Amino acid sequence: MITRKEIIDNLRKDLLKASNEAVLISSQTNQRYLSGFDYTDGYILITAERAYLLADFRYIEAARSEVSADDFEVIMPEGTMLSEIALLCTVNRIKKLYTEETTLSCAAFERIKSALKKIKLLAGASAAIDSLRKVKLPFELEKIAHAQSITDKAFEHILSILNPNMTEVDVALELEFFMRRNGAEAVAFDTIA
Repeated sequence: MITRKEIIDNLRKDLLKASNEAVLISSQTNQRYLSGFDYTDGYILITAERAYLLADFRYIEAARSEVSADDFEVIMPEGTMLSEIALLCTVNRIKKLYTEETTLSCAAFERIKSALKKIKLLAGASAAIDSLRKVKLPFELEKIAHAQSITDKAFEHILSILNPNMTEVDVALELEFFMRRNGAEAVAFDTIA
């Protein structure tokens, strides 16, 4: 079975052409894909040799306990996230930094550009990660099968209680409650009933 370290190594092979290049991951979805850790405020920085997961004080304990030290060095910045990234780029002699071109807002790009003045920012991280994500790994297939199982049970459940007196809102709420009660993290999209 492929490991997260192998996913990171594949990203390095696909994107980084020199030792002075790195990848900055800012989207929550791709951070979770690469690290297995779900958090909302932080970054992942991947250099040719090292991988860093930056998390703020709200997530640092969970990150240190859930994220493999073999895969990432977990850091809580003393200053701002971007000042820590600038420091890590300096320490690792980074000259070029790939960013997520499809998820990074213009404002966020400008903040990164301002904080990392000596580093050339490049597009390409989104495309590289999307390419990796096209092939589902065994742990992803297991999650898909589990989600489908919850969905099937929810459909059976709603058919067993559906009646003409239920409103669309009642049906949607019952479906979501049933799915969450049975292991769903969230609904993939708003329920249409």
